[in-house]
Amino acid sequence: MHGYIIRSGFCEGYLVVQNALVDMYGKCGCVDEARKLFDEMTWRDTISWNTMISCYGINALPHKAFALFDEMQGKGWNPNRVTFIALLSACGHAGLVDEGLHFFQIMNTEYGISSDVEHYACIVDNLGRAGQLDKAYHLIKNMSVRPDDCVWSALLNGCRIHGNIPLAEVAARHLIELKPQHSGYHVLLSNIYRDASRQDDVTRVRTIMKDMGVIKSPGYSWIEVSGEFHNFLTADKTHKQSPTIYCTLDGLTKHLIAEGYRPCLAS
Repeated sequence: MHGYIIRSGFCEGYLVVQNALVDMYGKCGCVDEARKLFDEMTWRDTISWNTMISCYGINALPHKAFALFDEMQGKGWNPNRVTFIALLSACGHAGLVDEGLHFFQIMNTEYGISSDVEHYACIVDNLGRAGQLDKAYHLIKNMSVRPDDCVWSALLNGCRIHGNIPLAEVAARHLIELKPQHSGYHVLLSNIYRDASRQDDVTRVRTIMKDMGVIKSPGYSWIEVSGEFHNFLTADKTHKQSPTIYCTLDGLTKHLIAEGYRPCLAS
């Protein structure tokens, strides 16, 4: 894609395209390539800086994100709400709770940027992953804006990680009120019950889904091999190489378990 853009003459001088390329490389885990492109840009805007900060964040390089944030300001660029979403996400990916709370605070006190629902979702996710679920719930209850499904799902995910069923039920109730036909929230709550060996509650949730007409969409993925795309659904055995694929998968699973890995079988 990058080569095609260069050959087509849509790279040099096209800032939107350059920003998109930095974003693409970052999301593909090619951080060095993203930074090389960023450094070679003859002109940057705030989106350019935010994109590169985000690249570091999603690839668990928070301190590089922080350093670039400082460099951004040193070059005369003012951060905006998106800059802080990138920084808070970087903290969340790396489990840096104190740093995340610091950025969340100075965003308002030093930069005059009001917290919106996306900032709150990042902080709730960070606290939830760290096991500080009560603190996350307290934050939600005192939000300056109405919490949306992203905020509640961040709390629910933290409850899943740490097995907090009472708070999971609170988060799930709000999620189902907001998006009653979203199967993922029902399934996640069901899985939390299952992990706690509460089969009666699993059955209850599945019954509620059936009564509400909520249908879980099957997992779907595809892969390109030698220029040919192969599509797969959950438990799909229609592929012509299914016997070989499942045999290989079973072998890999046994090897992983032998090495001490315990796969997550949540669906």
